[in-house]
Amino acid sequence: MTPPPKKKKKASISIVGKKSVKKGKSIVLTVKKKNIKGKAKWSVNKKKLAKLKKKSANKVVLKARKKGKVKVTVKVGKLKKTKTIKIRK
Repeated sequence: MTPPPKKKKKASISIVGKKSVKKGKSIVLTVKKKNIKGKAKWSVNKKKLAKLKKKSANKVVLKARKKGKVKVTVKVGKLKKTKTIKIRK
């Protein structure tokens, strides 16, 4: 008798960190991975407003340059997650 086939666990990712930051300050964003392996690839949609600097394999530092809203995106394998960060005065 053969054992029943194993169910694949659903893979997911999420971005953990603050939703807002003051201009000139920095925050740390972390990707939480569940049932997935691979490197995290970070990007920001408005490079004039914020700059990303890699801290470790799953963490990145966002430095706020100007007031506005930016979208930070992380990709791990085929999964993609976006978080909106508000930059205050």
